[in-house]
Amino acid sequence: MTDPEVENLLRETFHARESQAPPLRRVRRDSGAPGGDRADRVRRRGGRGRDLLGPARPWRRTAYVATGVATLAVLAGAIFATGALRGQAPNTVSEPAASPAAPTGLVSGWRWESSLGAEIQVPDTWTVNEWGCGSMTDAPTVVRGQGAERMCLPAEPAGKEVAFLTGAAQAAESAQAGEKLKLSSSPTTVDGVPAERAVGRLNDGRYAGSVTVASRDVAVIVRTKSESLTARILDSLRLVDVDHLGCTTTAGGPPIALQPVRGKPAVPAHPSKLIICLYLGLPRLQSSTQTSGELMTGLSASIQSAKEGRNPDAPASQCLPEPPQAPDLVLLADGVPLSVVFSPCVGRGITDGQRWAHVSKSMVAELMEPTHAGYGLSADLD
Repeated sequence: MTDPEVENLLRETFHARESQAPPLRRVRRDSGAPGGDRADRVRRRGGRGRDLLGPARPWRRTAYVATGVATLAVLAGAIFATGALRGQAPNTVSEPAASPAAPTGLVSGWRWESSLGAEIQVPDTWTVNEWGCGSMTDAPTVVRGQGAERMCLPAEPAGKEVAFLTGAAQAAESAQAGEKLKLSSSPTTVDGVPAERAVGRLNDGRYAGSVTVASRDVAVIVRTKSESLTARILDSLRLVDVDHLGCTTTAGGPPIALQPVRGKPAVPAHPSKLIICLYLGLPRLQSSTQTSGELMTGLSASIQSAKEGRNPDAPASQCLPEPPQAPDLVLLADGVPLSVVFSPCVGRGITDGQRWAHVSKSMVAELMEPTHAGYGLSADLD
């Protein structure tokens, strides 16, 4: 069944059963032990658990829902899954050719959030990705790069303040699907690129707005209790090729050597900081996160003690012949890039572009924790 067929089936199912949606429940930590159906445990939120797909099943697709697809549920009331990519190892991402985007206009109490080649400013007090099935709270949040999601019908709390960075197509589909969001729109530009801006007020009193840049397939959707806050977040939207942390919008770089060079990846043992660029096998940056160098220090030790070379490939009966378009993660340890591949059936491991080391479930969990994104493993890594 193709992805469009799956989406159509899900839409029909959710439409027919919208009034029968089960109550939300928090996803428990998944130990990854064999046995049991864990298809509803693919989601995890930062600091709230470590949820992996269960044992691999023949020709199963991981239910990845990128930020853009998740936003389809903003008004339509459903989350639709897209297929996870499988196949040979992707290209690495080299060091950015340009400098990170300057933090123009950023004032105390605000921060940048990045996804899909765009950035917005949100208040520092806002959480990340507390929206959707199993993690919906009434706290203000920014939604970007959610990764793997459980599929359900989330109910947004009345008065919740939220900003989404999503794909333009998904934003348009959301607006068409919902009747409660009726905004007046007008043409505008973002960094000289034509865009469409819409503003208005919801029946619940919140001030809503969106800016869609169709040619870049990116949009921001905002709902807050303050007209000025909504306007400020919309005004902050900017387009970037390299974001404020140094992550490239498009994954690329020299091909990974077919015959890896002997030895372990060369990584800094004690970097001062670590940037995590999240791609999840997709061609565009899903999100970026900065954390202390302590995470990389522990990872460096794990790499040195790990087996040399790539992880063994999963059985061919469990793999889909679709090569990923990018690594799952690119780590910038004081600017030195390191690619991490864990979601495909083949070509998995950690590499500096030539040398490889095995990646473990514990490494993946530790690295994904700061991203506040869900993820899935196609099969046991070893």
